[in-house]
Amino acid sequence: MYTVLIADDEPLVQVGLQSMVDWKSLNVRLLPSVANGQAALESIVTASPDLVFTDIRMPLLDGLELIRRCRAEVTPCPEFVVLTSFEDFAYAREAVKHHVVDYLVKLELTPEILVETFEKARKLIDAGKTRAAETVPDHGFRDRVLFGLLNRDCPSEAEARRSLAEVGVEFPGPHLAAVSCRLSPGDAQTYSYVIRMVEEILGREYQVQTLPYSRDRFVVLMGLPGTLRDPLSVETRLVSSLTAALGMVQRYFNGSVEAGVGRIVPQLLMLADSYRESLQALEACTPLTSVVTHRGLSGDQRSVLSGEAFRRDLEKALEAQDIGALEASFRQAVTTLSHGRLAAALDLGTAAVYAVLSVFSDAETWLATLFATQPDGYKSLYAVPSTEHVLAWLSALETGLVARLGQGSQHQERLVESMRRFIEVHCRERLQLKSVAEHFRLSPNYAGTLFRKFTGKGFSEFVSELKVAKAQELLASRKYRIYEVSDLLGFENSYYFSKVFRRVTGHSPREYLAVSPSSKKE
Repeated sequence: MYTVLIADDEPLVQVGLQSMVDWKSLNVRLLPSVANGQAALESIVTASPDLVFTDIRMPLLDGLELIRRCRAEVTPCPEFVVLTSFEDFAYAREAVKHHVVDYLVKLELTPEILVETFEKARKLIDAGKTRAAETVPDHGFRDRVLFGLLNRDCPSEAEARRSLAEVGVEFPGPHLAAVSCRLSPGDAQTYSYVIRMVEEILGREYQVQTLPYSRDRFVVLMGLPGTLRDPLSVETRLVSSLTAALGMVQRYFNGSVEAGVGRIVPQLLMLADSYRESLQALEACTPLTSVVTHRGLSGDQRSVLSGEAFRRDLEKALEAQDIGALEASFRQAVTTLSHGRLAAALDLGTAAVYAVLSVFSDAETWLATLFATQPDGYKSLYAVPSTEHVLAWLSALETGLVARLGQGSQHQERLVESMRRFIEVHCRERLQLKSVAEHFRLSPNYAGTLFRKFTGKGFSEFVSELKVAKAQELLASRKYRIYEVSDLLGFENSYYFSKVFRRVTGHSPREYLAVSPSSKKE
């Protein structure tokens, strides 16, 4: 029997979650629901639920703070599913950071989604992953931070160091480098052993972090000691160390390991360049030359990679839910790959994965479903070393994203309709785009873009027209003077009210009174 707690300050949401599915058939006992974060914390401490559905915005203690407190103070700690009224990507990323089971939008909840989410949580509960997460660093989150560093997700060097410190990673420098490695085909256990052996051997001399990304490929990010000031000397020493380490691995496992070495760089933000160069160098490896540096490549072996630009364009299209821009980004990517460089293809594929992970809170689950027929799921991107395979993978991703955005537009339309109703209810207040956006947990820019997309009007224009329409009703009733109507509708003063009224109707409030049908005059 599993125990589930629902924490939400909206009674209708509590009742909806309780009645939407047959919890008894899922072997679930529902604990008494609570309406604030402090009560939720007390219930978690006393009743030890297996799973908690928690709203983000609650009195006394919000959902994310509740999760943080439980991770630090409660043993055993339950699994969490985060609920909110509207999509908010910043909160989604924060929720993912705290290792929640899922992030659900209340308006989109269905019995099927609720059951699917519970089944996902049940697997984590059964496997005991909650208790393991309290004592073992989250490797998945560490990988995501490193992945972000390689895809230029950090705006500054200080932010990069702060993000790495959060997952216990430090590169003291002063030199840094990325090395891309490829193994001959082998089973998963061999792959894991090889990575650990490379970490152990190179870790005796360097600060090392490995980042696996397919069945036969991984990246080694390295902090290099400062005893050698010349980058060329540092590179020579690194190649020697790599050659010796890979030689030991090959002899031990009786298989081949190849490595492409990117340029030695002085800053964390430049590791993205070193990584892309290491991919190019890896392409040039041969059975006789297992370690190749980017510096040693000829001009025609170096290709211009456009993964960073592709990722930026893709993220913008996904955030705006713009299908046309999405398709244009993929068309440009296909054109870029027309010359057949595998390194460029893999870079674009990796950039696409990262864009999806950055924008969607359920990205990993969604990608796993989209590529469910592939043995390695979405990591099948790296399964076959050919540009044609990557192009087919990108085509499948594009098809899936277009379908998802098509569904997302319906949610956007419902969101704008809710914003319209909110404005109508509060039209007698001083309404600003920032405050309305904050109410719906959206950025002002995104809220304004959505509003114009579905209404054909800017936010200020819509509010002005609505207020003036209400003002006409009040003036026509002959119960209020002009300054009283101005005050009732939240205008700063009568002068500004008259200015807005004239802009919308073409005449002043006094002129409107003179021509409006009424038996009485002011």
